[in-house]
Amino acid sequence: MRDEARPAHGGYIQADETHVGVQTPDKKGSNHRGYFWQYSAPGMGVVFDFEMTRGKQVAKEFLKDYGGILHTDGYAAMKKTSAPKI
Repeated sequence: MRDEARPAHGGYIQADETHVGVQTPDKKGSNHRGYFWQYSAPGMGVVFDFEMTRGKQVAKEFLKDYGGILHTDGYAAMKKTSAPKI
């Protein structure tokens, strides 16, 4: 993830993840479940981060320097990513 796409301290962002089928050589005949992680701020724009996992480490890495309000749908992994300033 490029640094300019990471959220800065302060403000308000929304985050969510959604699954998408991904063809891989590891799962012949069926799709692997990958994820689009979405981060946005009203009036600012949207960042989509594709990852092959829904694990908490994805949001934790993306939000590591963020220190504002984080609006999510309550997915438990998001709660575990929260830095002290979120």
